[in-house]
Amino acid sequence: MINAQEIEQRAVDHYGHAHQLIKTTEELGELAQAVARLLTTKVYNRSMHETLVEQLLQEAADVEVMLDQIKLMFPDGVPRVHSWKTYKLARLDRRMDEEGKDHD
Repeated sequence: MINAQEIEQRAVDHYGHAHQLIKTTEELGELAQAVARLLTTKVYNRSMHETLVEQLLQEAADVEVMLDQIKLMFPDGVPRVHSWKTYKLARLDRRMDEEGKDHD
């Protein structure tokens, strides 16, 4: 079975922090492009829509791999990111409560 964290740490060690941070920006850009394509492409059939969604999900997976590597690059990265994520989710929850209704 593949141990994702071991492979991600190996990538950080092999390529180095700077290279992997640059790679992260590339992957983030590709994800942004996939989102834009999904939102702006005139979809003519279900197959085309599914292809665009699949491309989006593939780029999301690439970004997740890079974000996992970022967590490994910095001391206590995993718990620090978890702490920030908890804070930001609570803030989002409060914001939605303050708006008083769900939005599309």
